Amino acid sequence: MNFKPASAQPKKRLIVSIEGPEKTGKTHFALTGGGKTAVLNLDHGLEGVAPKFVSNGRDIQEVEYWLPDIVDPAKIKDDIVTAYRSIWNRYFADYKEALANFDTVVLDTGDEAWEMVRIARLGKLTQVMPNQYGPVNAEFRQIFNLAKQSNANLLINHRMNDEYVNDKPTGRLKRAGFRNTAYEVQVNLRSSKKGSDFQIQIIDCRHDPGLDGTMIEPPTFERLQQMVFTNNNSTARKEATK
Repeated sequence: MNFKPASAQPKKRLIVSIEGPEKTGKTHFALTGGGKTAVLNLDHGLEGVAPKFVSNGRDIQEVEYWLPDIVDPAKIKDDIVTAYRSIWNRYFADYKEALANFDTVVLDTGDEAWEMVRIARLGKLTQVMPNQYGPVNAEFRQIFNLAKQSNANLLINHRMNDEYVNDKPTGRLKRAGFRNTAYEVQVNLRSSKKGSDFQIQIIDCRHDPGLDGTMIEPPTFERLQQMVFTNNNSTARKEATK
């Protein structure tokens, strides 16, 4: 018999998407994650952010990936595709190693990783038929599946793009990257800025829908953990969200 009792207790780790406009504290929040932290860095945005954590004794290690520039997304040269494929394979191997050896893994950014795997596997970003996305979607979904099998926190930063409906801008922003990200993670967050202060809001939380719409104050990962893992105790949760 292959069935087993479902666990009554969730793992004390979180898989989180952080979306927001530029310079609204996404990387800062991600680096407040607990313990030894690995950053898979495509955005090159640690300068000016990481030093204040490292100087306070935090163990933050990174791998930087420098992707060749693409002049025409509709006509990507074979040598560029080959380079992207090599970097994606190294990125994915580094990711698996990070999950096994670090307490927190940060992908900065998730939308750049999604672009990388599409170029590596499809050789283009435009004029892709829907039926061609199946294998690429499955491969990228391993990012989430491997995290769910691990004990490491996963925080994925996402940039935002203008939203269009019928080729017309709506004036709103939407998360860039893999479109099913919101379904795969446990918590979706949105960053913003009020004056000089960063703000982080919970868009939705699988562990506790009662936290949907709540601001995380102070905006740290430790505070998020406190809020999420008191979800079975309504009194404790109210105290955590005050």
